Amino acid sequence: MQAVRFSALAICLAMSAASPAWSASGGVLVSTEGTVQARTTTLPRWHPAAVRSAYMPGDSLMTGRRSRAGVALTDGTVTRLAPASILQFPKSAEASFGRLLLGRLWLKVAKQHAPMAIHTPGAVATVIGTELIVTVDGEENTRVACLEGQVNVQGLVGAVVTLKAGQGLDVRMGAAAEPPTPVDVKRWRSADPLLASLKQGKAPEDDDPEGYKSLMRQLQDQGQPSEPATAFPE
Repeated sequence: MQAVRFSALAICLAMSAASPAWSASGGVLVSTEGTVQARTTTLPRWHPAAVRSAYMPGDSLMTGRRSRAGVALTDGTVTRLAPASILQFPKSAEASFGRLLLGRLWLKVAKQHAPMAIHTPGAVATVIGTELIVTVDGEENTRVACLEGQVNVQGLVGAVVTLKAGQGLDVRMGAAAEPPTPVDVKRWRSADPLLASLKQGKAPEDDDPEGYKSLMRQLQDQGQPSEPATAFPE
């Protein structure tokens, strides 16, 4: 797997200036399909991840080539990882949801959420009350699609470009954000496997934010057993 580097390309979603800054807290793995592995601060090698496990700042999740994962925060914000994706939860000092190092991520931010940042090798996304998909390819190019709300995207060079619902754009690594192009949100919702509910290991249901909150509260202070990985997930 190629080395990952970070840059300053920014994807800023519309937010309320009065909202308090969001602080990193990790998340709970609430659903899986196929093979999902984790790397934690206490066990820095990849090992099998378990549904209902809490992953804290500095931990990472990786989906196999035919696998997906669902992660939830305490307020009902949910995200899903596509196959062959890597998400790293930020260190506690960072006001960030996480870093998408490779692959695709769907994120639906809970309403009234304080500003939240998502990083990719070439992107930083500050989010509130928005639904979007972020993609990072093997060359560290970024694709952003706004399904709901508004997204402001800025590349390493060039001006900020605003996406509205039903628009997407590409940002090549080291380049300016390209002009928006239309995306068919209705077709995307019905046809993109990333947006489909996961079939195995659901805990709790995707549409139950109160369940997410309860589960996260139960797990935040509990240690989770880990086992060493035997192979890269398929």
